[in-house]
Amino acid sequence: MNLDFIKGVAKSTSEIEKDFIYYCFKGEKVDGHNFIEEAFSKGAKYVVGTYDYKFENYYKVEDIVKSFNEVSLSVYGIPKNINMIGITGTDGKTSTALIINQILDKFSTSSYLGTSGLIINGEKKEYSGMTTPFANVLLRDLKEVEKLKSKNFVMEISSYALEQKRVDVLSLDYAIFTNLTEEHLDFHNSMDEYFNAKIKISNLLKPSGKFIVNIDDKFGEKIKGENIITFGKNESADYVISNVIESVEGTKFKLTHKNNTIDISTNLLVEFNVYNLTAALITVEDMGYEINNVSKYLTNL
Repeated sequence: MNLDFIKGVAKSTSEIEKDFIYYCFKGEKVDGHNFIEEAFSKGAKYVVGTYDYKFENYYKVEDIVKSFNEVSLSVYGIPKNINMIGITGTDGKTSTALIINQILDKFSTSSYLGTSGLIINGEKKEYSGMTTPFANVLLRDLKEVEKLKSKNFVMEISSYALEQKRVDVLSLDYAIFTNLTEEHLDFHNSMDEYFNAKIKISNLLKPSGKFIVNIDDKFGEKIKGENIITFGKNESADYVISNVIESVEGTKFKLTHKNNTIDISTNLLVEFNVYNLTAALITVEDMGYEINNVSKYLTNL
């Protein structure tokens, strides 16, 4: 395939425009190979699938996801100058991502992709895709983020996306593991399988990337390796949470790191948000922002 004149990559015929490549993904209910003729009629330059066909400009591949990711990367490219932050876990992905995005928007420029849609530099964009999209949509979004000169990109990454290798095109500066509770066991056959899918996010980290992990969670406690920063009430954590006080106005707690204790006050309610906020604070502090400077904005999140 000559990709020089290819304008886009599609996995649904609804996405196809002239000079696109269409990939025939096979789902539980729909087989993309059934729409090859429609794809060509809509202007697809090439069609890629896993079956044997003799259509002109049809290519068979063994690993369709790998090919889809590689071609999407070749067609759309990926920004080199944006800090990439990915968050996974059963609960807290959205809150943690939005907190980080808000903080970074105060001190720099930031964009977010997840359950709440696509937000670039504080402006919500039209978006109707998945929480964690496939590589073609993700890379198109990142192209827009780069075009609008956003310096940071924060996204939620689901276990589905990790298992299906949707985000294998990413190189993360930071990965965050919030927690793991019983959910999605219709897709993952066991909690161990679910956990193994979640920690695949560590494979997306750059060699210098940091993995920020909640070790109060029994699954988070299992995560070992280099470049890990831990947090929780557990006194062995790198960042220790203590003295949590909840009220109707918000929450106060102490955060200790290397014998330095900081008092944190936030308008966010309920103790689980202490964990979400701590993960966010660790991330931005490691990026070079001082928690003391950040803390003044935490009562108006």
